[in-house]
Amino acid sequence: SHGGLSIGWDCNGDVTVDYSSGRRNLGRGGGLGLNHFDRDNTCKNGPEYLPVHWNVALPNGEYDVTVDFPEYYHQDCTVEG
Repeated sequence: SHGGLSIGWDCNGDVTVDYSSGRRNLGRGGGLGLNHFDRDNTCKNGPEYLPVHWNVALPNGEYDVTVDFPEYYHQDCTVEG
């Protein structure tokens, strides 16, 4: 929880992950900062990579959402709402 919102990462539904080591400063991503989620590739089942999610619980309503992938790799990234 942060500022009254329920937020956080999960690995295939497991919320007991800590991806804080992947945070980078504002010098990356065109001044926006960067987060290498699952930087150590721990969200796996053997050789198979599992889905990693960023979740935020918001009250029902309409929202304008902007997602920025500031560096080259963003294969298979999706936004759901």
